[in-house]
Amino acid sequence: MRKREGHTRLLSTIIAFLLVFVSIFAGQNLKDIKAAQTANISISSASATVGESVTVTLTISASSEVYATQLYLSYDTNILQYVSGSADTSGAGTLGLVNTDTFTSKSFNFTFKIVGVGTSSVSVTGNTRLIDGNEEDMTVSSSKGSVTGKAAANYSSDNTLKSLKISPGVLSPAFSSSTTYYTTSVDADVETLVVNAVANDANATVSVKYANLDMGANETYVVVTAQNGDTKTYTIATTRGDATETENTTEEESQSETEEIVEREVSIDGTIQLYDANYFVASDAADVSKAEAKGMVSKAYKWYFYLSLFCLAVVLLAAIIIISILSVRLSKLGANKDESEEDEPSEAAESSEMAEPSKVAEPSEEDEPSEEIELTEIDKDEK
Repeated sequence: MRKREGHTRLLSTIIAFLLVFVSIFAGQNLKDIKAAQTANISISSASATVGESVTVTLTISASSEVYATQLYLSYDTNILQYVSGSADTSGAGTLGLVNTDTFTSKSFNFTFKIVGVGTSSVSVTGNTRLIDGNEEDMTVSSSKGSVTGKAAANYSSDNTLKSLKISPGVLSPAFSSSTTYYTTSVDADVETLVVNAVANDANATVSVKYANLDMGANETYVVVTAQNGDTKTYTIATTRGDATETENTTEEESQSETEEIVEREVSIDGTIQLYDANYFVASDAADVSKAEAKGMVSKAYKWYFYLSLFCLAVVLLAAIIIISILSVRLSKLGANKDESEEDEPSEAAESSEMAEPSKVAEPSEEDEPSEEIELTEIDKDEK
């Protein structure tokens, strides 16, 4: 019985040790999994007439408490001018905010003045970070807001050009404010088309896009924006170099540029992004914040944790089965030994009982004469 109790205690001790080990491992890994918390940022939209002010509200909703906040907002300075609000820094179309309050939901307000006609998006940049209680970056998702600047009733709608000149080259046809498409050609050594465009209305604005020329066909755009926000685009189609030279040169440059770019390709979140020698080709897919990267790593780590926990459970179950089998076998051996010890006294008793009858002496022939002698003596006395 004592041996059985000892085996049971041993089995209980081993199981308790394994359970403690699994709980410690699970607790440590659950801490890492909990670190990958999520947060959503939403930004309100607004509209107003030029000269008026609007307030944009940014709201954070998190799955757990946020212990530190670092926010960056971008906006179009041609339409919005930051006036006041929650921002700590501002400039070049970016607002910065640092907050150390603890919260799961919080709103921040930003006031802008409308300085131009059009629509400006207000969005969170990739440098935004939210830190949870484990000092880990949360996985942040966000939606854009927008602010629309409307023209006043007395604003001009004139979006035409008064003059348009280029250098080098000659426009074909000759310039006319009502003509919006022109062609020209330049030598192969011309890399930039110089454009001189003057708006017909002094309150209108003019912008030139794609003035740098590649070999072959190019298109340069002159965009005129009226005071009330209406736009008109003038197009200049430019051919750089002759056709034969352009075709050969373009193919050679394309091959060399492809080789140079391929050497610098980088995979971000499963999307191939390309780098050239001096410039990163940015895209929405490449705009992955540090928090999002950690969130993905955490998801992978979560699967690793569950797999490890499953393996530990299998090992624990196997250990319990093996120990149970060994315990049963040891118990049987102990029981057989106890039975053998109990059987030994009975065998000794049987042997002693069997030995007692041998001690009873049967009458021998030598004893018979003594009776005769006694009888003889009695007979003599009688006589």
